[in-house]
Amino acid sequence: MMCVSRHRINFVTPAATATSAQIAHSTIEQRSRISSAEYVREFDITVTASLDKLPLRIYQHNSKHPPKQVFQCALQGFHDDTCVTCLLWVADERKMWGATRSGKVFTFEIFKENSGAYGTRPAKMIHQHGTVVTKLFTIPNGGSTISTSLDGTVRIYDKTGAGRDNTLRAHKLGVT
Repeated sequence: MMCVSRHRINFVTPAATATSAQIAHSTIEQRSRISSAEYVREFDITVTASLDKLPLRIYQHNSKHPPKQVFQCALQGFHDDTCVTCLLWVADERKMWGATRSGKVFTFEIFKENSGAYGTRPAKMIHQHGTVVTKLFTIPNGGSTISTSLDGTVRIYDKTGAGRDNTLRAHKLGVT
């Protein structure tokens, strides 16, 4: 379980070799405010988004030590005057989805080099909502990703990221 507060993420997970009464605790702390965080099981990392010049950070987990920051980057063109409001790892696409306060929905890839270093490939803009994107989630076994926004729309994307024809406009006050 991951609990996100302004500057800290607390992880509470059963330890791999622990009895049912033993729990492993770890914490990620940042000076800047954390706006979203997503755990990526395939790499055993957590990606955080925050409100500073290098908004994306990758933390590597280690059973013997607290999570360690191993990578940070800016999303050029996607973090200029806004902040990342949500992140979502879609394992079968091997992509991280993100969304911003200004309504941009984007994807980017995270990779691990043979040397063990992490990196990201350039972000790709998928769609522009009218205002804040409040949530990103996937439909289990459906292969679709969904974004909701305070502009009153719900957008459904297929695996290619297409979503222009799949917009629901039923809410006047926004979708949270």
